Amino acid sequence: MAEWTKWMPFNSQQVAVFAPPRKGVYALLEKSEIVYYGMSEKNIKARLMSHLSGAESPATQRADHFCWKECADPVAAEQAALNAHKYQNGGQLPKYNTVG
Repeated sequence: MAEWTKWMPFNSQQVAVFAPPRKGVYALLEKSEIVYYGMSEKNIKARLMSHLSGAESPATQRADHFCWKECADPVAAEQAALNAHKYQNGGQLPKYNTVG
C-alpha cells in the first residue's frame, strides 16, 4: 500500500508541480492540525486546485499544507483515514469533514 507523502505548502505552485493527476486520498492541514480528509476517484491535483480556489469550501481554502497518497480505492482509503483520525482524537472527525 502506498504511503502518505510529506506535508507540502498548500498553494497552487506546489499542487501543480507535485500533486498527481491520478486517483487517491489527500489531507489538508491548518496551523498544525489536520482539518480535512478528501478523495478523488480521478484526479487528486484537480481536486486540490478546487479547494485552493474556494470552490469546495472557503474553510478548506484556508489550509496551509497538504499531503496525499495514490490508491486503488479512494473511497475506502478516505474512510480508513477518517476512522484512524477518530480513533486518535477521541471520536472526533477533522473540523471540516462532516457526517452525511
